[in-house]
Amino acid sequence: MTHLTLTSACLLAVAEMAGALCFFKSRSVRWQRLLSGFGLGFAIAIVLFDILPDSTEHFSMGYLLFAVAALLTFAACRMIAHGSNFDASQLVASCAVGGMALHNLGEGQLLLSLSAPLSMLFYAGALLHKLPEGMATYALLKSRSENKRLVASLVVAIMIPCGALIHFSEEVQQPLMAVMAGIIFTSVGTSIFERFLKAEHKVTAAHIASYLAGGLIGGISCIIA
Repeated sequence: MTHLTLTSACLLAVAEMAGALCFFKSRSVRWQRLLSGFGLGFAIAIVLFDILPDSTEHFSMGYLLFAVAALLTFAACRMIAHGSNFDASQLVASCAVGGMALHNLGEGQLLLSLSAPLSMLFYAGALLHKLPEGMATYALLKSRSENKRLVASLVVAIMIPCGALIHFSEEVQQPLMAVMAGIIFTSVGTSIFERFLKAEHKVTAAHIASYLAGGLIGGISCIIA
Protein backbone atom coordinates (compact mmCIF):
# COMPACT_ATOMS: atom_id res chain seq x y z
CA MET A 1 0.00 0.00 0.00
CA THR A 2 1.36 3.42 -0.96
CA HIS A 3 1.21 6.59 1.08
CA LEU A 4 -0.93 8.10 -1.71
CA THR A 5 -3.50 5.29 -1.39
CA LEU A 6 -3.95 5.83 2.34
CA THR A 7 -4.10 9.60 1.84
CA SER A 8 -6.80 9.17 -0.82
CA ALA A 9 -8.79 6.85 1.47
CA CYS A 10 -8.58 9.36 4.33
CA LEU A 11 -9.67 12.16 1.99
CA LEU A 12 -12.80 10.23 1.02
CA ALA A 13 -13.52 9.49 4.69
CA VAL A 14 -13.27 13.20 5.49
CA ALA A 15 -15.63 13.99 2.59
CA GLU A 16 -18.21 11.53 3.93
CA MET A 17 -17.98 13.00 7.41
CA ALA A 18 -18.39 16.47 5.92
CA GLY A 19 -21.72 15.34 4.46
CA ALA A 20 -22.83 14.11 7.90
CA LEU A 21 -21.70 17.35 9.53
CA CYS A 22 -23.77 19.38 7.06
CA PHE A 23 -26.78 17.53 8.44
CA PHE A 24 -25.58 17.72 12.06
CA LYS A 25 -24.99 21.48 11.98
CA SER A 26 -28.31 22.28 10.35
CA ARG A 27 -30.98 23.48 12.76
CA SER A 28 -33.61 24.13 10.10
CA VAL A 29 -36.28 21.40 9.97
CA ARG A 30 -37.02 22.23 6.35
CA TRP A 31 -33.35 22.05 5.38
CA GLN A 32 -32.93 18.74 7.23
CA ARG A 33 -35.90 17.29 5.35
CA LEU A 34 -34.32 18.33 2.05
CA LEU A 35 -30.97 16.81 3.06
CA SER A 36 -32.75 13.61 4.12
CA GLY A 37 -34.45 13.35 0.75
CA PHE A 38 -31.19 14.03 -1.08
CA GLY A 39 -29.31 11.43 0.98
CA LEU A 40 -31.97 8.73 0.62
CA GLY A 41 -32.35 9.30 -3.11
CA PHE A 42 -28.57 9.06 -3.38
CA ALA A 43 -28.55 5.80 -1.38
CA ILE A 44 -31.01 4.15 -3.79
CA ALA A 45 -28.77 5.11 -6.72
CA ILE A 46 -25.68 3.77 -4.93
CA VAL A 47 -27.36 0.39 -4.41
CA LEU A 48 -28.51 0.11 -8.03
CA PHE A 49 -25.44 1.55 -9.78
CA ASP A 50 -22.56 0.72 -7.43
CA ILE A 51 -23.09 -1.91 -4.71
CA LEU A 52 -25.27 -4.31 -6.72
CA PRO A 53 -23.07 -4.26 -9.87
CA ASP A 54 -19.94 -4.82 -7.75
CA SER A 55 -21.51 -7.70 -5.83
CA THR A 56 -22.75 -9.47 -8.98
CA GLU A 57 -19.73 -9.05 -11.28
CA HIS A 58 -18.82 -12.61 -12.36
CA PHE A 59 -21.20 -13.78 -9.60
CA SER A 60 -24.73 -14.23 -10.97
CA MET A 61 -26.00 -15.65 -7.66
CA GLY A 62 -25.62 -12.13 -6.29
CA TYR A 63 -28.90 -11.09 -7.91
CA LEU A 64 -30.75 -13.91 -6.16
CA LEU A 65 -29.13 -13.05 -2.82
CA PHE A 66 -30.10 -9.40 -3.32
CA ALA A 67 -33.74 -10.26 -4.08
CA VAL A 68 -34.07 -12.76 -1.22
CA ALA A 69 -32.47 -10.34 1.28
CA ALA A 70 -34.75 -7.50 0.17
CA LEU A 71 -37.90 -9.63 0.45
CA LEU A 72 -36.95 -11.24 3.77
CA THR A 73 -36.07 -7.86 5.24
CA PHE A 74 -39.43 -6.47 4.23
CA ALA A 75 -41.29 -9.55 5.53
CA ALA A 76 -39.38 -9.55 8.82
CA CYS A 77 -40.04 -5.84 9.31
CA ARG A 78 -43.79 -6.36 8.78
CA MET A 79 -43.98 -9.45 10.99
CA ILE A 80 -42.07 -7.90 13.88
CA ALA A 81 -44.03 -4.66 13.72
CA HIS A 82 -47.44 -6.37 13.52
CA GLY A 83 -49.15 -6.25 16.89
CA SER A 84 -46.03 -4.92 18.59
CA ASN A 85 -44.73 -1.58 19.75
CA PHE A 86 -41.27 -2.51 18.49
CA ASP A 87 -40.14 -0.32 15.59
CA ALA A 88 -38.62 -2.88 13.22
CA SER A 89 -37.51 -0.11 10.87
CA GLN A 90 -34.85 0.88 13.42
CA LEU A 91 -33.28 -2.58 13.21
CA VAL A 92 -33.46 -2.58 9.41
CA ALA A 93 -31.93 0.91 9.24
CA SER A 94 -29.08 -0.18 11.50
CA CYS A 95 -28.43 -3.17 9.22
CA ALA A 96 -28.46 -0.82 6.23
CA VAL A 97 -25.85 1.41 7.85
CA GLY A 98 -23.79 -1.71 8.52
CA GLY A 99 -24.07 -2.49 4.82
CA MET A 100 -22.81 0.98 3.96
CA ALA A 101 -19.83 0.40 6.26
CA LEU A 102 -19.08 -2.86 4.43
CA HIS A 103 -19.44 -1.01 1.14
CA ASN A 104 -16.84 1.49 2.33
CA LEU A 105 -14.45 -1.35 3.20
CA GLY A 106 -14.80 -2.48 -0.40
CA GLU A 107 -14.08 1.03 -1.68
CA GLY A 108 -10.91 1.14 0.41
CA GLN A 109 -9.81 -2.13 -1.17
CA LEU A 110 -10.62 -0.73 -4.60
CA LEU A 111 -8.24 2.15 -3.96
CA LEU A 112 -5.60 -0.38 -2.93
CA SER A 113 -6.00 -2.27 -6.22
CA LEU A 114 -5.54 0.82 -8.42
CA SER A 115 -1.97 0.96 -9.65
CA ALA A 116 -2.27 3.92 -12.03
CA PRO A 117 -2.14 7.50 -10.70
CA LEU A 118 -5.61 8.78 -9.82
CA SER A 119 -6.93 11.58 -12.02
CA MET A 120 -8.62 14.76 -10.88
CA LEU A 121 -11.83 13.50 -12.51
CA PHE A 122 -11.68 10.40 -10.32
CA TYR A 123 -11.24 12.52 -7.20
CA ALA A 124 -14.11 14.80 -8.24
CA GLY A 125 -16.41 11.83 -8.77
CA ALA A 126 -15.27 10.17 -5.53
CA LEU A 127 -15.90 13.31 -3.48
CA LEU A 128 -19.29 13.77 -5.14
CA HIS A 129 -19.93 10.14 -4.23
CA LYS A 130 -18.96 10.37 -0.56
CA LEU A 131 -20.48 13.69 0.56
CA PRO A 132 -24.10 12.51 0.19
CA GLU A 133 -23.32 9.12 1.74
CA GLY A 134 -22.77 10.85 5.07
CA MET A 135 -26.19 12.47 4.66
CA ALA A 136 -27.72 9.07 3.85
CA THR A 137 -26.32 7.55 7.06
CA TYR A 138 -27.77 10.43 9.05
CA ALA A 139 -31.15 10.17 7.34
CA LEU A 140 -31.42 6.41 7.92
CA LEU A 141 -30.77 6.77 11.65
CA LYS A 142 -33.47 9.40 12.12
CA SER A 143 -34.78 7.79 15.33
CA ARG A 144 -31.37 7.90 17.07
CA SER A 145 -29.92 10.77 19.06
CA GLU A 146 -27.77 13.35 17.28
CA ASN A 147 -24.59 12.13 18.99
CA LYS A 148 -25.25 8.48 18.07
CA ARG A 149 -25.90 9.47 14.47
CA LEU A 150 -22.66 11.42 14.36
CA VAL A 151 -20.64 8.55 15.87
CA ALA A 152 -22.21 6.06 13.43
CA SER A 153 -21.33 8.35 10.51
CA LEU A 154 -17.74 8.56 11.76
CA VAL A 155 -17.44 4.76 12.07
CA VAL A 156 -18.86 4.24 8.57
CA ALA A 157 -16.44 6.82 7.12
CA ILE A 158 -13.42 5.29 8.85
CA MET A 159 -14.15 2.00 7.06
CA ILE A 160 -12.65 3.50 3.88
CA PRO A 161 -9.05 3.76 5.16
CA CYS A 162 -9.60 0.48 7.04
CA GLY A 163 -10.47 -1.15 3.72
CA ALA A 164 -7.14 0.05 2.33
CA LEU A 165 -5.39 -1.77 5.17
CA ILE A 166 -7.44 -5.00 5.47
CA HIS A 167 -7.92 -7.46 2.62
CA PHE A 168 -11.12 -9.45 2.04
CA SER A 169 -11.41 -11.99 -0.77
CA GLU A 170 -14.14 -11.48 -3.39
CA GLU A 171 -15.52 -14.92 -2.51
CA VAL A 172 -16.45 -13.53 0.91
CA GLN A 173 -17.11 -9.91 0.02
CA GLN A 174 -19.48 -10.31 -2.94
CA PRO A 175 -22.15 -12.49 -1.24
CA LEU A 176 -22.12 -10.19 1.82
CA MET A 177 -22.43 -7.11 -0.37
CA ALA A 178 -25.34 -8.64 -2.32
CA VAL A 179 -27.21 -9.36 0.91
CA MET A 180 -26.45 -5.92 2.32
CA ALA A 181 -27.57 -4.29 -0.94
CA GLY A 182 -30.98 -5.96 -0.49
CA ILE A 183 -31.20 -4.77 3.12
CA ILE A 184 -30.18 -1.21 2.23
CA PHE A 185 -32.62 -1.10 -0.70
CA THR A 186 -35.54 -2.22 1.48
CA SER A 187 -34.61 0.07 4.37
CA VAL A 188 -34.20 3.15 2.19
CA GLY A 189 -37.31 2.35 0.18
CA THR A 190 -39.34 1.92 3.38
CA SER A 191 -37.99 5.17 4.77
CA ILE A 192 -38.92 7.05 1.60
CA PHE A 193 -42.39 5.45 1.60
CA GLU A 194 -42.98 6.50 5.21
CA ARG A 195 -41.84 10.04 4.51
CA PHE A 196 -44.32 10.43 1.67
CA LEU A 197 -47.36 8.60 3.06
CA LYS A 198 -46.92 9.34 6.77
CA ALA A 199 -45.46 12.80 6.47
CA GLU A 200 -46.02 15.10 9.42
CA HIS A 201 -45.38 18.03 7.12
CA LYS A 202 -46.71 18.74 3.67
CA VAL A 203 -44.64 17.18 0.88
CA THR A 204 -43.65 19.94 -1.53
CA ALA A 205 -42.11 19.99 -4.99
CA ALA A 206 -38.79 20.92 -3.34
CA HIS A 207 -38.83 17.71 -1.28
CA ILE A 208 -39.56 15.57 -4.34
CA ALA A 209 -36.79 17.38 -6.22
CA SER A 210 -34.35 16.60 -3.40
CA TYR A 211 -34.93 12.83 -3.84
CA LEU A 212 -34.56 13.11 -7.62
CA ALA A 213 -31.41 15.23 -7.30
CA GLY A 214 -29.89 12.71 -4.89
CA GLY A 215 -30.63 9.84 -7.26
CA LEU A 216 -29.25 11.73 -10.28
CA ILE A 217 -26.04 12.81 -8.57
CA GLY A 218 -25.62 9.31 -7.13
CA GLY A 219 -25.81 7.79 -10.60
CA ILE A 220 -23.43 10.36 -12.09
CA SER A 221 -20.88 9.92 -9.29
CA CYS A 222 -20.88 6.13 -9.83
CA ILE A 223 -20.15 6.64 -13.53
CA ILE A 224 -17.33 9.13 -12.90
CA ALA A 225 -15.69 7.26 -10.03
